[in-house]
Amino acid sequence: MIEWHNMSSNDFINSRKEYFDQLLVKDKSYNFEREWRIVLARVGQKFFADLVSAIIIDESVINTSKAKKLVELANRKGWNVIERKLNVLKTCYLYEQYH
Repeated sequence: MIEWHNMSSNDFINSRKEYFDQLLVKDKSYNFEREWRIVLARVGQKFFADLVSAIIIDESVINTSKAKKLVELANRKGWNVIERKLNVLKTCYLYEQYH
């Protein structure tokens, strides 16, 4: 656990910058997903907007309890659920509507 109160101002700023860089930027290999991220800086701050049109769940986790909860949420919200699978040769991903 990081003790923020024992840090110098510069260390604090640098650590927060590193934290937000990790929060805001994904690995470039995921650029095709066109994901948006919204960060609210104040505790208790709320942002009400239905910005989700679909969720992508990998085939390796599609049958887990967490994935099932996501599917239920998506169905309630009217979002598409897409299952990501590797092709037969395992050279690229295929995306199929999940039912």
